[in-house]
Amino acid sequence: MLIIDRYAYINKLRYFNDDLKLFLFIMMITIALFSNSYIVHISIFIIMSVILVGIAQIPIKGYFKMYLLPMSFIILSLIALVFSISHSNVDTFFSVKLSNFYLVVRDDSLLKAIILTTRAFSAISCSYFLILTTPFNNLIKLLLKYKIPVLLIELIMLTYRFIFILLEEIAKIYKAQDLRFGYINMKNSFNSLGLLLRTLIVRIIKRYKDMIISLESKNYDNRFYM
Repeated sequence: MLIIDRYAYINKLRYFNDDLKLFLFIMMITIALFSNSYIVHISIFIIMSVILVGIAQIPIKGYFKMYLLPMSFIILSLIALVFSISHSNVDTFFSVKLSNFYLVVRDDSLLKAIILTTRAFSAISCSYFLILTTPFNNLIKLLLKYKIPVLLIELIMLTYRFIFILLEEIAKIYKAQDLRFGYINMKNSFNSLGLLLRTLIVRIIKRYKDMIISLESKNYDNRFYM
């Protein structure tokens, strides 16, 4: 079971009204996306974090650990946004001379970066609020209740299912390699990682074909009945 699923089943808001949780999620993420005030973004992040950690009792260490992966992507994207090359360092917040040009940080780009960062984290906290307090089955029921296209729901279900298949296969391959000292040094680690990716693709394709055969044996007519 994924850590997100475990939290969704053990949190204190699991049996709270799902419609109200969905309403709060939509309201807060709409404000986060359309507001240009970083104070509003920070406020939303704090409110969602307090609800999740204080009321739903999601472990605080596990909660903030889940921000590490999105944080790495955000930081990488900020580098291109904040820094720029210029022949002049006039009206800049920060500049470094490199040969005959400057690496500069301008006030407006810095403000944009702050707003973008706070907006991203507030939107992520809203998403975490919904998925950490509502089990996946309940989310599917909500989507069906509010007439979300069935094709989209099926796509979400298949994606969700394949996440588990992917993780299961990675764990099996990694364990087999580790038992054969595949990660004992840097050279072996790179070789093992390449082999893992190749084997993973082959196994995922096989699991996909197995699933198609299984569905066809059950008279699958291109639709999952929910």
